[in-house]
Amino acid sequence: EIACFFQVDDFLVRESLNGALHLTREECRSQYEFLIKKGVESGTSVVLKNEHGSIIGFRLSSFIDRPKDGDKNEVEDVKFTPRADLIEDLLKKLNEGQWDRIPVEVNRIFLIIVLSVHSEYTRRGLAKILLEFEMNKMAEQGATAIIAEAAALKSQMVHFEIGIS
Repeated sequence: EIACFFQVDDFLVRESLNGALHLTREECRSQYEFLIKKGVESGTSVVLKNEHGSIIGFRLSSFIDRPKDGDKNEVEDVKFTPRADLIEDLLKKLNEGQWDRIPVEVNRIFLIIVLSVHSEYTRRGLAKILLEFEMNKMAEQGATAIIAEAAALKSQMVHFEIGIS
């Protein structure tokens, strides 16, 4: 619940797709709750708190496994509000045929769903810390590649800085 408030209050106003679509808190709340649930269930997500216990940043992440022969890559068909669905539809379109573009030896991917640092705590290297935190454990769990759904320009720059392109 707290992470959702943080994401709605901070990430909503700074993420370029949200701004371009003029999404409101109400319109994106169910989408953010879904993303947070997905990230928490994976056990790979990280929350960063300040000395007062308030969330100041987080990485929502998960794994994607290559479908076995004959299996389809199951994509949850979740409906949100019409404008929030535009973002979801864009991401689905970008992910179509993703396994055709990934080397055949890669069978498990570590997916960074959202990386966000509160605007009052930016420019301190916290996004990089969140990205790199326990990255070696992802390899131990079989991930041989990393993909980021980085639509925000600042997130793209941090990903590139540590070698995720």
